Amino acid sequence: MTQSAGQPLIAACRPSSMLKRTVMAAHGLALAACLANALPVLYKMMLSIAVAGHLYHALKRQNAGLLSLKYSDAGGWQIAHGDEFEPVAIMKSTVVTPVAVWLHVQSRPKTGFFARSDRAFLVPYDCLDEDGYRRLVVTLKTTLAEKR
Repeated sequence: MTQSAGQPLIAACRPSSMLKRTVMAAHGLALAACLANALPVLYKMMLSIAVAGHLYHALKRQNAGLLSLKYSDAGGWQIAHGDEFEPVAIMKSTVVTPVAVWLHVQSRPKTGFFARSDRAFLVPYDCLDEDGYRRLVVTLKTTLAEKR
């Protein structure tokens, strides 16, 4: 599907199987390390339960935090976790690779002591279709090049 330069980029991420396999493999290695160490059996069991609990939390969080990105020449970059888009600025520390995009964004500062205005998101290549990921990478590279 070809789109003209004036049309906005809208990228709605879906759960990534690559990220899920990577998280499961890392937790599998952590579980193996928990069981292979020289600690007493009770400590091994406690560590194993903690690793398994974290794996459950990480997989649940991965499916719950689906991301949507939108870019238009008029509105700039916008990001959403639900239905409402919020304007953001893409930071120069964003990393774009063929496998994944580590997206660093800065939003309007929120009120409160612990409010942070900068956030980071991981966008693996398989959370978008091939054309959507390619368009995201090209749009990010061109907008980041304009900042420099």
